[in-house]
Amino acid sequence: MDSVYDDEGERKIRIVFNDPIHKEEIIGNKSIISQGDETKIRTSGAVIITISVIGINPPEKKKLEPCAVKETWVDPTQLDWNKAKDKIKENLRRQFSTILPQPKKPSRYNDRNNSGPIRVEMDCSPTKVYSACDQVRKNVGKGSRIIFYYNGHGAMPCNHASSENGKNIWVVNASIKHYIVMPLATLMDRLESPAIYIWDCDHAGLIVERFNEIAREKKDIWKRSGADTPEPRFEEDCLHLAACSSHQTLPQNPELPADLYTSCLTTTVRTALHFWFHQQKINNIRILDCIEYLDKIPGMFAQRNTMAGELDWVLTAVLDTLAWQIEPSYPRFKDLFRNCKPVSLLFRGHILADRVMRKYNTAPVSHPHLPSLAGHPLWRSWDLALDSIMSELSFRMVRPARPSFHGQISTFFFDQLTEFKVNLIQSGSDQPVDSRQLPVLLQMLMSAQYREETLELVGKFLDRGPYAVQKFIDVGILPYIKQLITSPSRDYTPYKYIMVLIWAKILATDRRPSTANNVLQYADCRGFFVNMLNDPEMRLQTRAMACFCLSILAKNSQKNQVGKHFLLKKQDKKCYYLNIWTNIMIPQTNISPPQ
Repeated sequence: MDSVYDDEGERKIRIVFNDPIHKEEIIGNKSIISQGDETKIRTSGAVIITISVIGINPPEKKKLEPCAVKETWVDPTQLDWNKAKDKIKENLRRQFSTILPQPKKPSRYNDRNNSGPIRVEMDCSPTKVYSACDQVRKNVGKGSRIIFYYNGHGAMPCNHASSENGKNIWVVNASIKHYIVMPLATLMDRLESPAIYIWDCDHAGLIVERFNEIAREKKDIWKRSGADTPEPRFEEDCLHLAACSSHQTLPQNPELPADLYTSCLTTTVRTALHFWFHQQKINNIRILDCIEYLDKIPGMFAQRNTMAGELDWVLTAVLDTLAWQIEPSYPRFKDLFRNCKPVSLLFRGHILADRVMRKYNTAPVSHPHLPSLAGHPLWRSWDLALDSIMSELSFRMVRPARPSFHGQISTFFFDQLTEFKVNLIQSGSDQPVDSRQLPVLLQMLMSAQYREETLELVGKFLDRGPYAVQKFIDVGILPYIKQLITSPSRDYTPYKYIMVLIWAKILATDRRPSTANNVLQYADCRGFFVNMLNDPEMRLQTRAMACFCLSILAKNSQKNQVGKHFLLKKQDKKCYYLNIWTNIMIPQTNISPPQ
């Protein structure tokens, strides 16, 4: 506090809170919270190229008889050639449409005429491939990512001498009578970057290696030329998913689909069930009849309270948790599994393919490289959940009069919640908690059955400090917590105290402008915290935390400020911290209190 009298002995106005410690900016702990890469690229289009040449085996490509023939779960040998092509094209378009985000407004393009953001070409020439790349790039724009899918089951092997050992890929001429090569470098220039390439063919890993070699050559040429053009970033901005390594061929088991890798990426649950039948062979059901058996699973994948929905829910949690296992040593976790939904769906499917295809002596490849998780113990939890659900299904087929399915059959989520709770109890207060179950908690927040208990565990986890807040944000739970407080149905009412506590801990620790603060500012969450501050049933300490959250939101935005008189009325002599934060908020107010 400054002196009460000046040098001449005259009394002057007392000034408080004027020391340097009161004037410095209040910031959180920056030593532990990392900045990370928040760049997000939208994936908006797809170019789908299939070289199957149904009924014709390419020369120098050895195939066993019988061999795998199904494409998109369609057996082309049982249909007319043209009908089989149309059916496969339709299925491919539908599968990739479920991966790509749906436009908010009706598209001006007609997908049936192959002119929209998804272009499907079967047994096509290089000219058609280039035209498809140009059209889709024009539709989605320069900054958007494009999916390029290449199915070369009916093409020459890419390690053939005529293809320069992987620098060209095989297509056909316009009359579909001859195989011709298409330069990989030309494809890169026409499709441009960013892009994600999916290679479902023999020796697919070789294409990835040659792609990156060409990308480095293009960058070296650009550096030597000194051209005034953007630097080519094909290696950095292009992702790759390949069905096998450079020296391997695809499985030819006739009981498997020929596009087994594609099925893992686009029809994840169905492929996982198909693989389970091959491993279990339950109830003496013949393998070729398993698809008919799967079609009898009741419910829809989008409904979690049905049998099919529970399977999809558990598998999503398992794949997301497995992806989270690589996070501590993997800098691009967010790029692959959080920032873009289509990319995360494809890479989660790649994790399933790694387990499935290694059973048939094939190792999928990705760029950036992902470690193999085929032997992770969490797969046993998935197998156990699948055993429980399929046993219930088989029992219902024997006894159709059994009551309809309600609730959950497997104990997967209950077991994971219990394990996380035990980890919290057993770890000391000064030790980091094992965060392996955080993706499972994210899935459980979507269910009202587990939500309250999950939020309580999240609050206890965040008590561990900045390390826990960092993990909480990195795993991607923040947007789901935001949805709870912005829900018009007031779903947060039973656990409003926990919600204020969680947000106060996050805002007190994380100071990155692009994470918690930005999420709340964008959603305009002022009303939630004002309601908590104005709630007579809320404890004074919780009101103080709500006022703290308001002060953080008001720091950089005029939109989230409240009235001075409103704050003064909320002060209470019984709560020291509530008075402190209301006093801090008062200088930032300039609008009337909300009604």
